[in-house]
Amino acid sequence: SRHSADALWMKKVAPWLARVWPAEPELRSHSTAEQFALIAIATHDCFPDAVTALAPHMVPANAFYELDRLSTSVHPEEHPAATIELIDVLVDPNAQRFGDNALRGIIDRVRVADPQVVQGARFRLWNDRLRAYQ
Repeated sequence: SRHSADALWMKKVAPWLARVWPAEPELRSHSTAEQFALIAIATHDCFPDAVTALAPHMVPANAFYELDRLSTSVHPEEHPAATIELIDVLVDPNAQRFGDNALRGIIDRVRVADPQVVQGARFRLWNDRLRAYQ
């Protein structure tokens, strides 16, 4: 449920991350980044906080499954800025993935949800990347 995922984030995961998770950049990995993305996507109201807390520990990855999970969530509509932040830290811009309908769909949903986000540099960068590969 929405409440239990957010409660788990606030009471267990966020404090554990702050207390235990190493900050050294060389310890970051693609698989950890993908798992962290799934943790963030599983939250609801806490999604922006989860993305902010997890982003420093992430590196760009293929993220096909994670984008699919994000595309089936309400985050693009309910948390458009955090959705773009997650895409920006998680998705490898050099991966051959730009025909990816999940990413295009997420970007389109964010565009509709919040015209302010559309003006941001991160949104424009990802939108332009996708357009360049169409």
